[in-house]
Amino acid sequence: MLRTRLHQISVSGGLLNVDDPLEEKLRLELVFNLQETTIRETVEMMFPMWATQGWLQPFRFIDMPEANKNTLAGNLRALLHSGGGPAPS
Repeated sequence: MLRTRLHQISVSGGLLNVDDPLEEKLRLELVFNLQETTIRETVEMMFPMWATQGWLQPFRFIDMPEANKNTLAGNLRALLHSGGGPAPS
C-alpha cells in the first residue's frame, strides 16, 4: 500500500503528489474520500513531473462505470458550491 496526497481531481483523472514517481502506464487501485463518499477505482499512471516538493504524477481513470462518474461529478460540484468557488457550467 502506498499513501500519497491527492493534489487535483476531475471526473477523468487527476494529479497525485508523490515523493518518488511511479512507472508510467502502471495500473493500480486508487482509494480516496470525497465528502461522505469513498471512491475506489482503477487508474493508469502517466508521465510524472518534478515539482518543488517531490513529484506530481498525473493519472487517468480506467473503465469507470457511468454511475461512479456521476457520483464523482456530483460530489465535486457540491464541494465547489460549499467552498465558494465558481459554479461549474
